[in-house]
Amino acid sequence: MPDACVKIAYFRASELLFQDVIGGNLFTQVDRRMDLLDTEYMLGLISYNQVYRFETFSVPSDAMREAVINAIIHCDYANATPIQIRVYNDRLSISNAAHVSPEWAAERLAEKLSSQPYNPRIAYAFFLAGLIEAMERGVRRIVDLCREAGNPTPAWRFEAGGNGLQVRFPYSAPSLAARSAALGNAAGHHSGA
Repeated sequence: MPDACVKIAYFRASELLFQDVIGGNLFTQVDRRMDLLDTEYMLGLISYNQVYRFETFSVPSDAMREAVINAIIHCDYANATPIQIRVYNDRLSISNAAHVSPEWAAERLAEKLSSQPYNPRIAYAFFLAGLIEAMERGVRRIVDLCREAGNPTPAWRFEAGGNGLQVRFPYSAPSLAARSAALGNAAGHHSGA
């Protein structure tokens, strides 16, 4: 997919603060997106278990990974709109130009639905590479991973005519409080307070 790319951007309300554009082959895009999300865009809250440090992100990394791969497999690459990942202080959203089966409804996505990837060859390549299972459980897995982490259930929104599919990951109340405290402390520290 030579024209395939993804834009990752960080917003404060509607103001764009910074962004990256990732190109290259689709396998590299998955790795690069996850690396950027984990290291530059998502705030990892640090905790310790004895001597080991753990980072807890506002959205579970495995759920983000699953959503990123779903966006790649179901994207309409003939549409000039790149996959977009938007990071805000209270949520993360992933959107792509996608054609969704008419039997699908946003509120039913977590149920067992037949897998109909828009790009079956890409899906098969990702299956062979071990990135997906091809068992129609990606969306259910996203919901379960968020629930296990104490996060709210993500919300999906379809735009008519194949113009898009968006998944929105709201951050949990404890994550929002910790982010606010961490960002407030960091701002105070940098301003000389």
